[in-house]
Amino acid sequence: MESQLDSVFNNEENIKVRVNNYTNYIEYYLPSDVNEENSEPLSYVFSIDDGKLVMNINISNILNKDYYKQTVLTDEGFFDESKLFYSKAGEYLNNNKQNIRYFFKAYDYDDECLLYFVSDNVNFYGYCDYDKASLMASKILQIAKACNVHEDRVLNDFSTTDVIDYQRSTIDLFEKTLPKDGPVDEFIIETNKQVSE
Repeated sequence: MESQLDSVFNNEENIKVRVNNYTNYIEYYLPSDVNEENSEPLSYVFSIDDGKLVMNINISNILNKDYYKQTVLTDEGFFDESKLFYSKAGEYLNNNKQNIRYFFKAYDYDDECLLYFVSDNVNFYGYCDYDKASLMASKILQIAKACNVHEDRVLNDFSTTDVIDYQRSTIDLFEKTLPKDGPVDEFIIETNKQVSE
C-alpha cells in the first residue's frame, strides 16, 4: 500500500479538468465516479464506492496566511499516531498554476483506513477499506488540484480583525516654538501667565 500511495503523490502529471461545481466560497471538480451526498457552504460530503470523504475549506490557514505571511500547515491531532502507516508532505501545482503546500497521512484501523489531507486552502477527512486507500488518495489529490477557493470572500466573511485606517493630521499644540535653552516647565508656566493676563 505504501508504494501505491507513493505512486499517487509522486505523479506530477496535472490533468486539466473542467470545474463542475460552483459555490460562494469554492469551485471544484467532482469526478464522475464520486457522488456528492451533502453540501454546506464550507463543507462537502462525498462517497466513493463504500468510502466516505469530507472536504472542508481550510479557513484557519487562509486567515493565517493573510495576517501572518509565514504559516505552517498544522496537524489537528484527531487520529491515533501509533496507527499511522503512511505520510507524505510536499507541494502540488493546481489548475491555476499555483504551488499549494500539503501533507497527507493514512492510518490503519484493522481493515479500514482513515485518511487525512491538509493543504493551504482545503482539508479532507476520509475512510475506506484498506485496499481502496490509494484510490481514495488519488481522488483527494485530483479534487484538491482542481479547487479554486475564493480566499477574498473567506477573508471578508470570517476575519474578525478590525482594520483601522489611520489618517495623519497636523495639530499645533503650541503657538510658538520651544526655546532652545531652559526647562520645559518654565515655558509652560510663562505661557499660562500670558493667557491669564
